[in-house]
Amino acid sequence: MEEGVWAVIVLLVAGLVLAWWLRLLRGARGEVSLRQLQSLMRIINWVQRHRGLTTGYLSGKQNALPQLKSIEQQVAEEARQMTRLLQDGTAHVVKRAWQEASVGLFNLAKMRDQQAALESMHCHTEVIARLFECVEKTADSAGLTSAGSHFQRTLAIYCVRTLPQLVENCGQLRAYSAICAQSGSCSPEVRQAMLQRLADIQGPAQVQLKDLPSSFDVRRQIADLSRMVQHEILDVELVQLPVEVIFDRISLVMQAIQVVIEDGLDLLYAEVA
Repeated sequence: MEEGVWAVIVLLVAGLVLAWWLRLLRGARGEVSLRQLQSLMRIINWVQRHRGLTTGYLSGKQNALPQLKSIEQQVAEEARQMTRLLQDGTAHVVKRAWQEASVGLFNLAKMRDQQAALESMHCHTEVIARLFECVEKTADSAGLTSAGSHFQRTLAIYCVRTLPQLVENCGQLRAYSAICAQSGSCSPEVRQAMLQRLADIQGPAQVQLKDLPSSFDVRRQIADLSRMVQHEILDVELVQLPVEVIFDRISLVMQAIQVVIEDGLDLLYAEVA
């Protein structure tokens, strides 16, 4: 009888130890993945800024060149940091996604010097799309969007999918608008692309984090962000504005979204750790 009791106790203890060990393992993997995600988000942000400035530069704004070269250096440094973060136990699918995405980062100088504005804009956008694929692989491999508490999953989805895509849609709209403003007209292709980006922006910008506590800062920030997008982008005729005003309006929105993403990732890191 006593042997049976002890066997049950041993099994229970072993189960608790295994659960504790798995939780530690997942937490460690989640922390590493979040550091990788933060690095990827910084790279995406730099490339988006490079795209916007390149559009102006190729349309005649020559004083943007020093900033472009500075961004190219920042991207190179952050890419090296990302490569270092991938050394320890990172899933092969993530490493492969990064290898494919990072190739385009070495062509930023070419995009500003050897291409027309619209072609350069498309090339930048392709690089950013591959970086987003790497973000998805990184988040999925760590289970950030499928495991953990409902709060963690919801926050992760917003920080690695919804809000970054909103930033990207704003960035594309900024680049298209600048091309139109500089040339004085919009081709049917560009106008249709702008209308699509506006439609894409309108949806996510109005979504609230209803599953998060009402006192949660990111929820309040997104509510503020929704009003900002409406006021700065949706309620004005961007094509009629000077290129500097377009950049200022949309850049202001993009910076606000980036703050929300950074705050959300910091909170997610604290939750996972």
